[in-house]
Amino acid sequence: MKRKLFSALLAVALALTGCAQGGQSAETGQEDPAQSPESAPEETAEETAEDPRNQDGIGERELLVISFGTSYPEPRRLDIGGIEDALDEAFPEWSVRRAFTSQTILDKLKDRDGLAMDNVQLALDRAKANGVESLVVQPTHLMDGLEYYEMLFSVADYAGDFPKLAVGRPLLSSDEDFDAVAEAVAAVTAEYRDGETAVCLMGHGTEADSNQIYGKMQGVFTEKGLSEYFVGTVEAEPSLDDVLSAVKAGNYRRVVLLPMMIVAGDHALNDMAGDDDDSWKNVFTAAGYETLCLLRGLGELEPIQAIFVSHAQAAMDNLAPEETAPAASLDLADGAYTVEVGLDGGSGRAGVESPAPLTVQDGAGTLRLTWSSPNYDYMKVNGERYLPVNTEGNSVFEIPVAALDMPLEVIADTTAMGQPHEITYSLAFGEVTPAP
Repeated sequence: MKRKLFSALLAVALALTGCAQGGQSAETGQEDPAQSPESAPEETAEETAEDPRNQDGIGERELLVISFGTSYPEPRRLDIGGIEDALDEAFPEWSVRRAFTSQTILDKLKDRDGLAMDNVQLALDRAKANGVESLVVQPTHLMDGLEYYEMLFSVADYAGDFPKLAVGRPLLSSDEDFDAVAEAVAAVTAEYRDGETAVCLMGHGTEADSNQIYGKMQGVFTEKGLSEYFVGTVEAEPSLDDVLSAVKAGNYRRVVLLPMMIVAGDHALNDMAGDDDDSWKNVFTAAGYETLCLLRGLGELEPIQAIFVSHAQAAMDNLAPEETAPAASLDLADGAYTVEVGLDGGSGRAGVESPAPLTVQDGAGTLRLTWSSPNYDYMKVNGERYLPVNTEGNSVFEIPVAALDMPLEVIADTTAMGQPHEITYSLAFGEVTPAP
């Protein structure tokens, strides 16, 4: 069952002359499958011979690293490969394996370069066929958002196939993670901190609530006294205009640009450093600033790799001991909280409000779940039936939650199709914050 699954929880040198050439995933900060095969640099024979990390006969312990993927060889080696290598070094007793979520990129690598790599399903099927007993999945997502949940649900489908299964958290999952990322960026750009240079980080951006990480990262830079650091996005807020306005408010003559993305792919090469008039490089240049670009993905930086190592370690620690079953717990003091909630199941048209209120009393959790429809007349959780707590508006239920480190399977009965119809859903929980 899915409830067995634990979900708990910048290139070799700097390019300083105009920055160079695939969109990216909003949450992984990796390459978008729309990149054309012709736009990627040609690989050398050595790069073509890279390890796909999908061998069989690997033993009973597997650490599966899931990335969006990229068809650019250098970022694949330095950013994704850098994270994988760090995990391999940190956990020599585990077999580190790779999966990419973009099938378009996988097909391109196969057709263009003869590189056969696994998608998530193939990787999990392979692990199952290899007799893996303990499986830890570590995604390289930047944030805890919709793409992370989609990955989580894909893995959860295989929960019953592995005696022990745990999933690590994405990069920015705690205050400590934000601090470490800010310090890593400050360290790699230390030589530019001369009082005359603004350092601008370009993220992807998303319409989802998880876009708030960019504002939070800006706040962390400010709190650390790094007032010359500015965070913006390509497709959301803060926008390029917002960043440009903030820079103009200071006394800067130079701007250094770098991607706030795991992989320095298409957005870094084109939107940030491209030759079009609307690239970040040319917009700042047109505004009168000397502009330099650092084409380095976050995945290349050792402190960032160390965060992924720590998240994988936490997932390993969350594996059940050999003799006992996994313990379900909230691990929260009594009080009021909000929790990010992801929904999987049904036709995909239903949704729930996120974050949702969570009350903990005497160690027991009660989730107030609001659906996107008024047509749900009851829910079942662990066999118990719960009725709506409201009479107007979208259906609202108060249901028990025993643990936040695993998806919760529920049944909801809907009358939207004429006749009542029970539908099975799965709820996955993300960041928990104290209620205001």
